[in-house]
Parts: sequence; C-alpha cells; structure tokens
Amino acid sequence: NNNNNNNNRMIQLASEELKRYSVQYLHHLDILVKECIKEWCGSLQSEFSHADIFCFHALLEYFGDEENFEIHDAAAFTLAEADERLEKSLLGPVRASPLMIHLHKTDALVRTRICQEFCQQVSDMLAACLWRRQKRFTEWGALLLSKQLRMLQNLINERLAQDWEILESSSSSSL
Repeated sequence: NNNNNNNNRMIQLASEELKRYSVQYLHHLDILVKECIKEWCGSLQSEFSHADIFCFHALLEYFGDEENFEIHDAAAFTLAEADERLEKSLLGPVRASPLMIHLHKTDALVRTRICQEFCQQVSDMLAACLWRRQKRFTEWGALLLSKQLRMLQNLINERLAQDWEILESSSSSSL
C-alpha cells in the first residue's frame, strides 16, 4: 500500500513535470513562429523596400494602394473578381513567400501554429490598412473583399489539408 502511494506520487510528479515542459514548449514555439513569420513574410515595421520578397508588404500594397472597393456596377465587379487577376495579384505573393514554400517541411503542430499566427497577422494588417487609409466600400466592394478573404483562407486550408488527411486516415485505420 505504501509502495502504491509512492508510485502514484511519482506518476503525479512526472505528469506535472511533463505538463510544465509542454506549456514551456508551446510558449517558446509561439515566439519562434512569430519570429519566423517576420523573417519570411515581413511585418508592418520592417523595411518596405522588400515588397517583392515579403508577402505582407505585397498584401499591404495590394489592399492599401492597388485595390478599389468602391465598385458601382456588375461589369466592374466581374472584372475585379476574376480568378486569374486575384490569383496573380493577391495569392501569388503569398504562394511565393518562403514561408508557404517551406511550410510542408514542418511538423503538423508547428504548421498549425504558423498558419494561425499568419492568419492573425494578415487580419490585423488588413484591418489597420483599411481603417488607416479610409478605404471606401460599396456593396460590390464588400463582396469582392469577402471573396479575397475566402481565397486567402482557402490557401491556408490547402496547406493544412494534408494534416487533416493524415488524421482522418489514422483515425479510420484505428477503427
């Protein structure tokens, strides 16, 4: 009985120690993810002359300077929402970023954290850009922005899809 109590305390101590290391690992991972994204995608504070390599700068130029959300008719909307145009101007710089090119080389947890942080930073950047530049919107423009955000979301989901496929195949094989 005394031996069982000692074993239970040892197991409890080991469990607490593992949880502490896990929390420290996740905290450290979050710091490294932010540094990685800043290094490979840029930031609003980094040099703007690197727009050709930093996808955040390209996105900022796209949403802040190039894109017009004040669309007044269906014909202008149809031109603005053309998949080829959006693929080249919006998704192209993101796909070409070193982060997205090398993302598949990371562990599933790391990849998920990177995608979460990337989405958070894009969201913050986009909100700041639209508010600071006081972009004007029409209903057509809001539809265009919605499509653009869905396209960015789908790009991130593509990067995570392989993780879901692995999880689905491992869970179905264990049944």
